[in-house]
Amino acid sequence: MTYVDEVRVARFRKEANKWIETEMEARMAAAVEEIATQAEAGSNALPEEVIEKHITDATKYAEQEIRRELEMEADKWVERKLQDAAEMAASEADNPCGGCRGCCG
Repeated sequence: MTYVDEVRVARFRKEANKWIETEMEARMAAAVEEIATQAEAGSNALPEEVIEKHITDATKYAEQEIRRELEMEADKWVERKLQDAAEMAASEADNPCGGCRGCCG
């Protein structure tokens, strides 16, 4: 991997990580709301300790699964961006002026 590729990967990864954190907040807010709804529904039938354990366990599980899903999406995005950059570089190698037709015809 060339230095330019390494810089490109680092830049895309940094952008993807920012997206993961932003998306994580939004998705966790929805998950926590759903978990609370489930806990409320079971609160009349189950002891408070069981409900609290459910909330804790479900929240941890949701966070792990959401993060795993987001990281997979981000990895695919980085791969697509790298592929696009490689295709662009290949097309520029075929036409160094980018199609200007001024200096090289």
